[in-house]
Amino acid sequence: MAERSEDWTEDEGEVKSDVPPAPQFITASQMRERLGIGEGGHFERVGRNFTAAELTNTGVKDLSPLQGQPITGLVIARNPVTSLDALAGMPLEVLDFSETPVESVEPLAKCASLSQLYLEKTKVSDIAPLAGLPLTRLYLTDCPVADLKPLAGMNLQELNLCRSNIENLEDLRDVELGILWIRGTVVSDLSPLEGKQLVSLDIEDSRVTDLGPLASVPTLQRLDIAGTEVTDLTPLKGLALTRLIFSPEKITKGIEVVREMPSLREIDTQFEGQQPQAMSASEFWERYDAGTFKSEIDDAS
Repeated sequence: MAERSEDWTEDEGEVKSDVPPAPQFITASQMRERLGIGEGGHFERVGRNFTAAELTNTGVKDLSPLQGQPITGLVIARNPVTSLDALAGMPLEVLDFSETPVESVEPLAKCASLSQLYLEKTKVSDIAPLAGLPLTRLYLTDCPVADLKPLAGMNLQELNLCRSNIENLEDLRDVELGILWIRGTVVSDLSPLEGKQLVSLDIEDSRVTDLGPLASVPTLQRLDIAGTEVTDLTPLKGLALTRLIFSPEKITKGIEVVREMPSLREIDTQFEGQQPQAMSASEFWERYDAGTFKSEIDDAS
């Protein structure tokens, strides 16, 4: 049990604590009943307290029964939850409320330990309350978020902005990034990424046409540019890519740069899950030299 700071009041002959009392002990079955989720969900506990809950697609609507529990990991994805108010101040480190009708992350401003946050396919458009949190992973896939200024100064290992409403990457100039996805966005300029320590970048189906800024990202290992109008691969010279996903039929310059890249182990023309064309480098070049990809584009035209 955590230590409590106590003040002795002689007049009253009792101990007053400035720490909220520990929550009443309840079983997992009782918690399920309070949450209205039947036999669904999974809970973890330490002593009398719940410390984690996996409630994906259980039908939970109201999170208030969780108040007072020192939960550090919570997954409530694909539920009709509309409010996160019950989570304010909870010692959360990981939270996933993807595919819920939640619109506001205001209560999370008080979750000072939050490091991983997944809110894909929600109605959240304003992430200002997240400013200053120690986030390392943030997934905003299919969210109407357009303003990334609240992320200033963060060190994000992973940032997923696929099909979000962002129009440019200017707000990321002061953000450290490891992996970045901007697939399906209207982003056209990669210059805000110059000099970053990126390891993986996905710009598939974006409006990017120039890879020039990536010449100053020597840490880059994985790159997906399929579905873009990129035609020149020469900016990749000197990089040590291990995986490249691109549209070979669109390349008019610099194909020799990737052919001569000794680190390149895997070349794809589509991302996994989209009729994958995963190939070893040698297999790809054999097919490329045989005119396979030229034939495919000619047949489609």
